Order: sequence, then structure tokens, then C-alpha cells
Amino acid sequence: MSRQSSDPEDASDSTEPDWTQWFPYATAYPAQREAIGNVLETAGEGGLHLLEGACGTGKTLVGLMTGIALIKRGVMETAMFLTPYKQQLTPYEDDVRRINDRLTGDAPITALSLVGRRDLSPYAAAGLVDPDEEDVYAFEAELREGIEASIEAAYDDFIADSREYDAIGEVPNETRTRLERERLEALLDRARASRQANRMQGTDGQWSAPYREEIPTFDGREYCPFYAATRLYKIENPESHSPLYPSWGVIDRDRLLREATEQGVHPHSAMFDLLPAADLLIGNYNHLFDPRTVEILREKIDLEATSLACDEAHNLVDRVRDLRRTSRAGSTIRWARSELGVLLGTEESAGLEAAARSTHLERLRDAEVSREDLEKLLDLFDLLDNVLSETASSALEAELDAGSGGGSQSNAGSNAGSTEAIYTLLPTIETSLQDPERDAPDRLTTRVRAAGLGETFAATPELAEALHQVLGDWTGADDPEAFTLSETVGVLRYLARWVEADDVRYFRQLVLERRANAPERIRLPRDVSSRDLAANHREHYTARVELRLCLPDRVLAAFFEEIGAGLLLSATLYPFRAFTRTVGIDRVREQGTPVAADTYELPFSAGDRESFAVNATPFTYRSRGPTPISERTTADGTVAAGSGLTDAQRETRRQYAQVLQATVAETPGNVLIAMPSYAEAGWAAATLRAAIERGTIPDRPILCDEPSSNAETEALKREFFAGGASVPKMLVTGLRGTLVEGVDYDGECLAAAVVCGVPIAPSGSGSQKAIRFAYESVFGEEQGYEFAFTVPAVRRARQAIGRVIRGERDVGVRLLVDGRYATERGRGAVRELLPAHEREEFRVVPRHRGSDVDIRSSLEFAWESLRREE
Repeated sequence: MSRQSSDPEDASDSTEPDWTQWFPYATAYPAQREAIGNVLETAGEGGLHLLEGACGTGKTLVGLMTGIALIKRGVMETAMFLTPYKQQLTPYEDDVRRINDRLTGDAPITALSLVGRRDLSPYAAAGLVDPDEEDVYAFEAELREGIEASIEAAYDDFIADSREYDAIGEVPNETRTRLERERLEALLDRARASRQANRMQGTDGQWSAPYREEIPTFDGREYCPFYAATRLYKIENPESHSPLYPSWGVIDRDRLLREATEQGVHPHSAMFDLLPAADLLIGNYNHLFDPRTVEILREKIDLEATSLACDEAHNLVDRVRDLRRTSRAGSTIRWARSELGVLLGTEESAGLEAAARSTHLERLRDAEVSREDLEKLLDLFDLLDNVLSETASSALEAELDAGSGGGSQSNAGSNAGSTEAIYTLLPTIETSLQDPERDAPDRLTTRVRAAGLGETFAATPELAEALHQVLGDWTGADDPEAFTLSETVGVLRYLARWVEADDVRYFRQLVLERRANAPERIRLPRDVSSRDLAANHREHYTARVELRLCLPDRVLAAFFEEIGAGLLLSATLYPFRAFTRTVGIDRVREQGTPVAADTYELPFSAGDRESFAVNATPFTYRSRGPTPISERTTADGTVAAGSGLTDAQRETRRQYAQVLQATVAETPGNVLIAMPSYAEAGWAAATLRAAIERGTIPDRPILCDEPSSNAETEALKREFFAGGASVPKMLVTGLRGTLVEGVDYDGECLAAAVVCGVPIAPSGSGSQKAIRFAYESVFGEEQGYEFAFTVPAVRRARQAIGRVIRGERDVGVRLLVDGRYATERGRGAVRELLPAHEREEFRVVPRHRGSDVDIRSSLEFAWESLRREE
């Protein structure tokens, strides 16, 4: 990010703040020095600090230095630094290593990087499972279940061999612990490799485990020796955090994987076990804002004694929305209904005898859950299943009849004159379960109340906990009373969230997902209608109900109230009024939490860059029309008549094609072009290819991004970076993609960035309408739409143009191409959503001679000026 000298010059002058002694560079930027002091002052009062700093202001070090200083001063026990981007973990780790290098004579900071099970799976690292093709979580869960089954078998063997015990619940705890320890030791003995050559090894050659390379089995079932060793260690060392005693410092993913596997314990379990021993935790948003993961954090560390720094904090709303989205499959509801049916005797089960059923019902009565309560739950599950099935059939039928390539009739078959209906089965179909634009109950709730089951629905939180206490866990495969209501408990807990969620901030919908073995297109005889096909929707689709969080201000406010102090930093927090309201900061401020904010501009000379706001026709869907097929696109951006575009729309596209071609022609280096969508990125790439063919711009490689895997995106970045300015290229992407933020285009990697349009998300889907309704209900109609859609769009544009100037030696040109960036007022104008210093820098390039935009002369002059500065 920043390019400060790493000269380890001593900075221990007594007049200097303590943190300067371990600052990893010779000096801090003036903005860094001021920001660190301000953040420490706010944190000392248990407050929240907002920091907007342009790329190159050293925001990352502000977050790391303040967190470490709070620990060194004894104000906090732990510091947590979070980012939404996994690729940013490595630069943070490197900064901590530099800080530790300066901590001579003082204990180094123990920094633990938090990553997912997929990244810490020894089986994936050894090539025994392909994380791109297989579900690592499910694979390892099956191996852990092998351990559980083996331990249960040890208990059962003990009971069978002993006349003293007639039920597993009567075995003393110390005996159970002994049996578990002995079985785990036996499992580990079976798994150990006899020779070094037979040991499981990482494909990178960096580690080897003490176990054989093949997965061990017990009684024909595979199990995980790493998990067995982890569990055994905790039995033998109940007071110890972890079997790992590293030399501390930075414990990154590679080091954790290496040291844990060599010790024979599971790296992912070891990571969580090390939490209490770490000073600094580096991870992504999931670790704090995912409801499942945060519970582990709460068990291991004291959040009230933890300082939090969230990098790229402009992403908080979107990420928390995603992490708080929950769903349950219709098949899970039917399974839960089956569990209840077995318990009540309405469904047969070979495993649960009448006497055991009576025992369980009596235990539930003791927990104040009557048979009548269970029968009403059974009715509730039946009703839910029926409503979901009806809704799924209706939604699928509507999609089939609407077209989606489907419903089309074509002559087919061997008999002349026979016809078939050809339907396209979409990968995903979403349908609303509530009116997204009204504060009103959803369809499920309405039907439940109409059926007289409203009280049962409302009581699901209490019923879930009562059933969990009595029958939430399996009691043993060979126990004659073995039975569980685990699926029932899971569904009830989900329904409890459904009941507790309000109808403004949350939205409910049904999602159909095409099965992996279902065809994309299906041919049916003409006498089989779309209704017939939809009625049998389970053959081709799985259905699930989904609860989506639209406005997370209350959820985030609860986190901010729980932590000891917080720092939210980004290059694009502005406007603060929108940020503080949408992420819940105004709520915590009203409760007395101090809140402060700072803004820092680019610290580099203004002579290293030129910035333009091009007053082109707004690149809205109405003005540009549907995205043309790339083969029909000409070098000047126009398309042939009959393409579905009006003359005005073709003229709009011609303007943007001219700007793109002029930028490429005048820029002596790599150019990043960011369009409102991937489809429009494809159009832009096509116009540039056509221009190359006609010789109107230099022949340069064009790399066009599209929705793809992380590996493919990384490969595209490497190709773009290769050769620097000596091999100039064009990278065309969508503004909602991953290449416009969280990526450093250092040095000669980027000479110009062009943003076309304001990437306002489409608001036609049910979920987007619900977001708009939630924001307008809470913030008012005008501000609600702006906060929900316009402000995030401008932040994405600012992130994209921020890729150009990353260090003091960088030079380049930045263009915002759309009249809305160039005007203060008027329909859709967004210039006021840029900070004052950016409004001043981005000079307006007007339209003249009708609709033409003459950007070429401005670019020529800009590059002449920049070359003189160099």
C-alpha cells in the first residue's frame, strides 16, 4: 500500500509516543502520526473511530499500531484486525513481522491469522481431497463422525461386558473419560506410520504428519487421526490452550498448517485453541459477524477487552447481509416432521419401541412440552411443507410460462406433425413470500395464523430449547432408547428467528435451485403442460425458505456495543452521514459511546496525477439500451440498426467508445476499464477489439474479466501485471467484481483507470425492493434510496479510480465518465457524494459540438505534464 523506507532507525526519543519505538519504518507519514494519536485517544474512552484515508495514507499501519499500542499499554487484552479480502492477510502479516523486528528487548507480538477449514485441511494440503471439486467441510465432518462412532462403540462394549451398568447414563464420568482416552490412543496407534516414507506429506513438501498417507479405518469406517489427537490432548491437558508451543511471532496459515500437522493435531482446531494466547488476531469479517463463528470467539476471548479494526469498512453492510442470510430446505422440514411422527407413533420406525417412546414423551412432559404441543408442531410442519410446495410449484410454473427460453413450441419427434414443448430450467428461481414494499406479515405466517397455529409458531423459541435439552442429541447406536429430535430442533430454531425478525429490516423468500443431475432444457409431449411439470418440481429442483437481512444497522450496533473499542477504516467511507446511519454507529452514539472521524487526502504530490469527470450522456439503461451482442459492435461503438437500440442509445454508446479509445491511445501503460456490469465489460472489450482491427488504437492485449473462480481471477491479474508498462495491456471488468478494490496495482502496473457509469444495482428483484423499502422506511424516501443504492455505487467507482496512485512514485490518469459525476445538481447527479478534495481534483470535461466529448486533447496535455513531472 505505502512505500515507506524500512530503515530500522531508532525512534525511541523520550518526547516521542511509545508506539514510535516499534513503528516498522524510519518515520510515519504526518497523516499516520496524527491518525494514530487520534484513534488511541478515542479508544482510550472506549469509543469508535472512523478513518477515511486515500490509498497510500498508510491506513493499515494505523490500525495495527493502535491495536498493538492498546495491548502494550494494558488498555486491551486482544486486538482484532479484519478485512473482507483473504488476499489482504499476507500484507498485514508482513507488517506485523516488521513491527516485531523493532521490538528488541520486548516480547514480540503474537499474531494469529484466522482462516477457514478449507485452507487448513491436512487432507486438501496433502492432495487427498480436491477443495475445488469436493466439499472439504463435509469430507472432514464424515471423518470426525468416524471418531464419535468409535467412542460410542467403546462405551457400548463396556456396558455389554459389565453387569454393573445397564444404561450408558449410569457410567461415571471418570469411566467415560478413561474409555474415551483409551479408544483415542488405540485409533492413533492404528494410524501412525511405521516409516518416514509412508508418512502423509504436504504437496508443497513443507510438512509431514506422523500418520500413514492413506486415511485409516476402524470397523470399516474412516476416521481422522488429527482430530483424535486434538481430542486426546484436551483430555490429558485440560488447562492448556494447545499442544502447539511455537516461538510466537506471526502464526500464518502456512506455519500453522506445518506445525500442527507435524505435531499430529488438526490445524483448524489448533487455530481456535490458540486464540487465548494471541495478542493480535488477523482474519476476515466472517470470524466476527458470522453467528456461528462469533460464538467460538466469545468462548475464547473477552470481546469487551478487545479492540477491533475493520479494514475496507465500506463493505460492512453487504458482507453482514450475506453472513446473516439463513435458510432451511423443504426436505429438512419434512425430515423434522418425520422425527416428530416417529415420536408420536404416527410414523413407523424399526428403531424406536413403544416403551422407549413412552419414556421420551414423559421426559418431555417433565420439560413442560405436552403431547398436544407436539401434535400442533406436527400440524405446523405439515402446513409449512404444503405452503412451500404450493409456492414452489406456482413459481416454477410462472417462470416456465414467462419464457426464460422455455414454453417454446417446436416441431420434433419422428412422426411428421408431432410437437413438443421445450422448457428451459433456470439454475435459480426466487419468489417472494412477503410483499417487499409493505410492512406486513409473510405468506407462511399468515397461513399459520389462519390455521389456528399462531401460538405454536410464536412459541418456537421456547419449544426449540426444551426439545434440545431433552432429545437434542443422539444417545448411542446400540441404546434401545436411542432417538434424537436434532432436525426438529434445528428447524424450530430457524423458525424462531423467522418469528423474531421484523417485517421491515428482514425479507422472506423461497428459492428453487436446480438439482445437479437435472437437465438445463427439457422436452415434453404437448399434452404435458407447464403446470404438470411444475407440480413435480422436486424432481428437478430443491426448495428452501430464506430469511434475508436487508438493513443490518441494529446487528452491527450490537457488535460495536460489545467490543472494547473500534476503528473503521476505508478509502471510501464518505459521506459519513450515510455510513454512520446504515452501520448503526448513530445508535451506539445515542447510547453514550464516543464517536470521532478523520479524513486524509492522498499524501503525494498533485503533480503525479490528472483526474477528469467527463460530462458524457449518463450511462443508464434507458440511455444506453440493452447490451449489444459483441459481434455486432463496431469500432466507434455503434451497432447496426435493428439491434434493438434507438438512435439516441447508439449515440450514447458511441460517446463512451470514443472516450475508451482515446484513453487507450494516449496512455503509455496499462489501462483498467471498469463498466457497470460484466455484460457491459464484454461490450467495451468488443469495441476496443474492433478499434484495434481498424487501426484506430494501438494493438494491445485486451483481458476481459467475467464471473469466475478465485484461481481464474488471480491468473488474470498475473497476466495483466506481467511486463508492466513495457507490455501495455487493457483490463476490462465489472464495477461489482473483485478487481476494482482490495487489489494493489503498484508501480507500473497501472497508468490509467476509467470508470464508465454509476454502478447502481438493479432494484427490480424482490430482495432489492425489500432493501429499498427497509431503507426508505427507516431513513425516509429520498435518503433511503440514496443510502441503499447510490452511495454504495459511488464508493465502488471511487475504489476503482483509487487503484492508480498507490505510492509516491506512481503517476497516472483517472477518469469518471458519466455526466452524473460532472454535475452538482440535477436528475441523478452524484458529484456531491464525492469528498470536497476529490470534487476539486476531478476537473469537468464538457460536451460540445452536439454530443461529442473531446477527451483526447485533455489526455494529451495530461500526459505531457506528467512526463515533465517525472
